[in-house]
Parts: sequence; structure tokens; C-alpha cells
Amino acid sequence: MAAFPERRTSKAAEWSTRLSAFALTLFLVAGLSHRYNLLDTVPFFWVLGIVGTLTIVALGLSAYGFYRLWNYGERAGQDALIGLVIGIVAAAPFAISAYRVVTLPRLHDISTDLTDPPAMPEAAKNRTAEMNALGPIGGTDAARQQEGYPLVTGRRYAAPSDRVFESIVTLTAERGWRMYRIASPPTEGAEITIEAAAGSFLLNLPADVAVRLTDEETSSYVDMRSSSRYGLHDFGDNAARILRFLTDLDAVVAAQVAPPDAEEPMPGEATPPAAPPVPSEPPAGDAPTADTTTPEG
Repeated sequence: MAAFPERRTSKAAEWSTRLSAFALTLFLVAGLSHRYNLLDTVPFFWVLGIVGTLTIVALGLSAYGFYRLWNYGERAGQDALIGLVIGIVAAAPFAISAYRVVTLPRLHDISTDLTDPPAMPEAAKNRTAEMNALGPIGGTDAARQQEGYPLVTGRRYAAPSDRVFESIVTLTAERGWRMYRIASPPTEGAEITIEAAAGSFLLNLPADVAVRLTDEETSSYVDMRSSSRYGLHDFGDNAARILRFLTDLDAVVAAQVAPPDAEEPMPGEATPPAAPPVPSEPPAGDAPTADTTTPEG
């Protein structure tokens, strides 16, 4: 009885599984280490580069394993499939980031006031030469922001500045942002700026935040700025951070200024909605901002 030759095992498929598993493990360990401040940002970027390279090699070896299986009958199906699945998981964060780079404007410093953005003197002291410099927002970047993030605008509230100030401090603390210094509510007709260090949701990529509160006697006006410390593209993080914060501030201030008798309506009487913030004209001397009450799209 004729003996059949033993099928060879594809080394490419085996290495695909090993490299993809190592790349995913390295990404998870480095990501958690950076999130909990056990790994600095610059070394973390180098690790991401290694992870990306290993993932590309693993996916290539997986494809070659399938090629050897189809054309030469080598034993590669299981290892090549495992390597492909793990490689896709490891490549997913890079693919999402690449999509954001293509679809979102190339910015790293976002402000509700593009003409006179909130100053960040404390944040500037902590920035090194390898970090992004803090300064005015140029005309090109301003145009990109207005086109890409038209809803990032200042807010005017029909509430005393001390109440708005307390709400800002509370929301900052709830997010775990580290304030550089504790300010006091602005006096009549004056303004203050609260600065804090923030981070992205998953990987805790560092950014600096400034919230400027202006007392207008009968109302209060809030501007906000968020600036990434590293990289020329923030993947939309800064605009999202500002919009989430101001949306929460809208709700908190609206609840504070709601009429007491509106909380318990008479039986059968509809509850009137709380008055929303009024995103009207900015304080005197500031550039006009987009109207958030009639967004397009």
C-alpha cells in the first residue's frame, strides 16, 4: 500500500499567530501602563510603532500561510486564521485612527473663541520642547475648525457668575482633570480662567484645558479651549471634549436657574421645559461665534 507524504506545516502561519498575539498583548500592556501613568507618552508612541509594525508583518504572514495552503497543501489553515483574527483586532485602533485622520481636520488646538482663545500660562510652563507650543490659533487652523466643528462655540447663561463658576469646578473634578490652580469667581464685569490637565478617554493621551468665565452683570459667558500636548492631529478628541463639557454645563446651569414652582406642576398640567442657555453674542471685543441653536446637518 502506497504511503502518502506527510503534509508540511507552514512556518509563516505559525509565526503569524505568534507575532499577532505578541503585538496585541504588547498593545494592551502599554495602553494600560500609559493610562495609569506608568509609561510616559513619548516611549508609548514608540511602543505603538512597534505594535503597528508587528501587526502588519503578522497579517502578511497570515496571507502567505493561506497562499501556501491553497497552492501546496501545507498545514496552515488554523494558524493562519488565528493570526488573521488576532491581527485584525490589534490593527483596529490603528484603522480607526487612520479613518479619523482622513475624515477630520488636522488640528491639535481647539477653542470656542478663535480670535482671542483662553490663555494657558500655567500649561505653557509645563510644556517641553518636544510638545506642541501654545499660542494664537492661526487663520488656516481657524478656518479648518469653523468648517469641521461649527458647533464648538461659547455659551451665554442667564445665571450669576458664581453659580456658573461652581458648576465648572464641579464638572472639572468629576472628570478627574487636575486643576493647575483654584481660582475665585469673577468680580462684576471681570473674567477668570480655570486651567486643568486632561486626557483622552481610553489611552489617556495628555491635553490641557482652559475654561474662561466672564461676568456680564446680568449674565455669564463661557469660552473653552482644549489643546493636545503631542501630535499634529488630535483625532477629534479636543472638539469632543469641549462639546461634552459644555453640554453637561448647559444641563447643570439650566437646572439651577429653573423656577422652583416649575418642579412640581399642578395635576394635569404639563411641565414646562427648562430654559436652555442662550448662545448669543460673545462679550465685547470678542469675535462673533457660530449659533449653536440652529446646527446644520
